[in-house]
Amino acid sequence: MPDLSRGYRSWLWRRLSMLAPACGGAGLLVVHHSSQMFGATSMLWIHFASLCLALFLLAFTGWLTLRCVSCYFSHRKMLIPLRRRTRRELSQAGWMGMVCLSLLPVLALLPGTFRDISRSIPTHLLEVTRLLKVTPRPTPEERKMAVQVVERPARPTVKPQPPTPEKNTEEPSPLPLQLHAVETQPAYVYSFQEEEKTADPWTFVNPPRLDRLGVPDPLKPFDWMLPQVQVGFLLPRATTGTLSSNGKTRLYLEDDLDMRSAGFHLEFDVPVSRDDSLLLLYEPIGFSSNADLADDPDGELGEYILWQRLGIFYAHRFAGYTSESIFDFSVTAGMMGDSLLTVADGGIANEVVRLSPAFGMELGLWQQGPAGFLLNLNQALPLNLTGATARVTEISVRLRIDFTRSLSIHFGYFAIRGRFQDFAGKMTTKGAEEEMEVSLSGPTFGIDLRF
Repeated sequence: MPDLSRGYRSWLWRRLSMLAPACGGAGLLVVHHSSQMFGATSMLWIHFASLCLALFLLAFTGWLTLRCVSCYFSHRKMLIPLRRRTRRELSQAGWMGMVCLSLLPVLALLPGTFRDISRSIPTHLLEVTRLLKVTPRPTPEERKMAVQVVERPARPTVKPQPPTPEKNTEEPSPLPLQLHAVETQPAYVYSFQEEEKTADPWTFVNPPRLDRLGVPDPLKPFDWMLPQVQVGFLLPRATTGTLSSNGKTRLYLEDDLDMRSAGFHLEFDVPVSRDDSLLLLYEPIGFSSNADLADDPDGELGEYILWQRLGIFYAHRFAGYTSESIFDFSVTAGMMGDSLLTVADGGIANEVVRLSPAFGMELGLWQQGPAGFLLNLNQALPLNLTGATARVTEISVRLRIDFTRSLSIHFGYFAIRGRFQDFAGKMTTKGAEEEMEVSLSGPTFGIDLRF
């Protein structure tokens, strides 16, 4: 009979041989970029971007390491189906550690690939600096060595006599006088109501000047958006959907969710220019199903489903996003990966990552004061690259309140709908073997931190 503990030790060693160096290197890289960011006076955005990526690699490799160690120490207590599922999920952990390890040198050398514009000041700025330079006071020794000026005798100054005015004997002729009739009007009475009509922010005619926080000044061309970390919490309250096999619906997902259902939204916004940013998104949503799912005869879905979303986007701001703008509009485009996990074995909820091209937009409306409304819409299109597809639509309406230049809070409502399909092969859109549709909605709140 084979030794189970020995086999698990070998399995754990093969994965830790790559995960441990990657996790340690990511930790050192976090310390390095933190020291560079706190000690530098320029190029802070690229150090912040490298720090965020290093933190992500540290958290990801640390999570994989903890899962591998936990699987090793609890393999005797787990059931055989759950044990096999855990090993299958962690089968590529070593390769993931190798990929993370190969990214560490790139992140370490990334800040050196960007030119620091503060070291190449234009010539006219240098000339202004030279003219405005304060001349130091001379020392006593320099005063002694100074050339003494020989005093010359003062010359007598003779003041000329003022000229005598000439007498004009001619008499001035009278000017012609003409009278014109002038129409008089009553005095104009100033009314504040007319000013309010012309300064109505909803008409966009002579809008009042705003003073928003956390966004650049339109009069400063070198002022960029601040790097931002958005942390949000999702509280789904209801779920609807269906589970189908070969085009036939055999299960309905309709129930109110319990307290175990919650989601987390983490987004990094790293500006690369005044109007462009790089967005990194991670959004896990866990929701419990009703009793019908638990009694599924095929055992494809358990009582708890974890829906994970990971994406990278490029955002361009077309309008607004300044301290005086009342309307913001931006568009994003990138790639999104979705996966479904349950404690059951097999079925549509498996560890396959469904890659999809995605795009979205954001609309913002601001008035006098620190609050503004935000509307976000994101759409992921199905693309069969891994034998499975995902079509996801997500919309949220939030109210954001800016307390300071670096701190904001937001709260609102979100809704997300996903359609997942499994196919027998890749790059095909016909003959779906399994299909699941699910819709979630509920309140959301969070905090925005800018650096």
